[in-house]
Amino acid sequence: MTQPPNGGVIITLADIYGQLVALTQRVDTSLARQDRADQIIAEHEADLRPLASAAQQLLDHESRIRTIEKSRWPITSVTVLLAIASLAVAVAVALTR
Repeated sequence: MTQPPNGGVIITLADIYGQLVALTQRVDTSLARQDRADQIIAEHEADLRPLASAAQQLLDHESRIRTIEKSRWPITSVTVLLAIASLAVAVAVALTR
C-alpha cells in the first residue's frame, strides 16, 4: 500500500492481487490438510470396523460361556448323587450277601 500526500490510503490493484494470491494459497493449504485429515479418518474407520465386529463376537462368546456355566453346575450335582446312590446300592448288595 502506498501513502498519498494528503494522509489517505491508496490500495492498488497489485495490492489486492497480492492479498488474493496469499489468501488463495492459504485456502488451498487448508483444503489439502482437510483432505488429508479426511483420508486419515477414513483409514482409521476402516481399521476399526473389524474391531467392532470382534467386540460383538466377544460379547456373544461371553454370554454363551455364562449360559454354559449356569447349566453346568447341575451336571456335577447329578453326578455326585449318582455316585452316592451307586455306593448305597453296592453297600446294600454287600450287606445282603
